[in-house]
Amino acid sequence: MQRIYASAARDSQTHEIILKVVNPGDATTDTEINLAGVANVDASAKCAVLAGNSVADVNSFDEPRKIAPLESQIAVPGLHFQRNFAPHSFTVLRLRAQ
Repeated sequence: MQRIYASAARDSQTHEIILKVVNPGDATTDTEINLAGVANVDASAKCAVLAGNSVADVNSFDEPRKIAPLESQIAVPGLHFQRNFAPHSFTVLRLRAQ
């Protein structure tokens, strides 16, 4: 079974590289990210993570935000870096390219 699924796109209007990563597995996956073809990126990026504790997790009237995106800023050390992706998660990274 593949450990993660990923795609990348470039938004020419916002000058952002958008990475979308899905980790369907039961364990955190440490992944190497290499932004080949990009001259430089800002030192921080926007990160949104949608994750649950299991594939059976759902929102309900009692727990309407059990599965909800958590947004944060992350440090980006350069064009080549490591990132951990939580189990059962969908992550969107928005890195501003220069």
